[in-house]
Amino acid sequence: KHLLSDALATKRAHEVTSADVTNWLAAKQTTLSLKTLNNLRSYIHSIYVAAREGGRITCPNPVEQVRRKRVPRAVHDFLRPEEASAVLDALPPRWRGLFATAIYQGLRKGELLGLRRADVDLTERLLTVARSYDNETTKGGHGDVIAINEECVPVLAAALTGTTSELVFPRLDGGMYSHNTKVDLILKRALCNARLVLAYDHRCRRRGCGHSERHTDDAGRRCPRCTMKLWPVPIPRKIRFHDLRHTTATLLLMAGASMAAVQKFLRHADPRLTMNTYGHLTAEFLRSEINRLRIPVSKSSVAPTASSTTRPLVTTLLPRPPTTSRARRDPPKTTSKPSPTQCARRDSNPRPSGSKPDALSS
Repeated sequence: KHLLSDALATKRAHEVTSADVTNWLAAKQTTLSLKTLNNLRSYIHSIYVAAREGGRITCPNPVEQVRRKRVPRAVHDFLRPEEASAVLDALPPRWRGLFATAIYQGLRKGELLGLRRADVDLTERLLTVARSYDNETTKGGHGDVIAINEECVPVLAAALTGTTSELVFPRLDGGMYSHNTKVDLILKRALCNARLVLAYDHRCRRRGCGHSERHTDDAGRRCPRCTMKLWPVPIPRKIRFHDLRHTTATLLLMAGASMAAVQKFLRHADPRLTMNTYGHLTAEFLRSEINRLRIPVSKSSVAPTASSTTRPLVTTLLPRPPTTSRARRDPPKTTSKPSPTQCARRDSNPRPSGSKPDALSS
């Protein structure tokens, strides 16, 4: 889509330079995201690696001199426990089991749609994640066995008894859903039905009017142009289906699960990916966690008294101010001018100065 339709694809492999790849990516920077540009760079890099390993070319890889774009870390939204329940209740019954398993187990879309009966062991509460769609491997390239949440057991049991297909979540005809299944659209509708929205666009549906105004509620309003009743259209929160995987990691961490366990459930090779990308902690949770810090401080050093209303509060954790005895021993130095009396005493000195003429005349 992005390479074969471009002039860069007409060049021979040994003719492509690092400048060609850099200029090619720069031309697409206005229409593609930085992450997509990095994916295109990696794609061409893999082409040269595969060609060199197969003995097709001997020229160096020009992509090695092309720097990756620095992508700012995105802030992903997630569902709180009560919000997850509201979304599951707002889903159609045929999709409820798929979304519930995504939240409880943290599986990806392809892993859910490719899940088979043989992968589910409800007796031992074990789930084998070994494939994505009809591929015999997952995104990470390895299979894993994870524990099944006890609240997810009846969900999987109902899914298994509701179909005779070898798949756990098949289509109505028993086949597998395709990659283009619009699960994000289904989630957006459920978010709107659960009233998990950002705002409402109140639109006038009279032909030719086109008036629209945004409000935080869906209360009835009328068009200021034609006085027709406005139609509120909800704007759902920006939560994707993949963000349900973020929800799993976040809720587990806030419930006290260890980082090693969450990494195992999400099947990440690097724990930093689990914490930095998937672990979103709410402000309420962080406030409760900071309150775990307890330092014994005497009440007399913190609570104000009647005689200390004008003095600043000093706790035992702060350095003490200088004592009164030290202040008496080391009085502050003053730089004020001498008084007129002191000047008169200095001027009444009876001993004449040697530089005055009357001292030499006698």
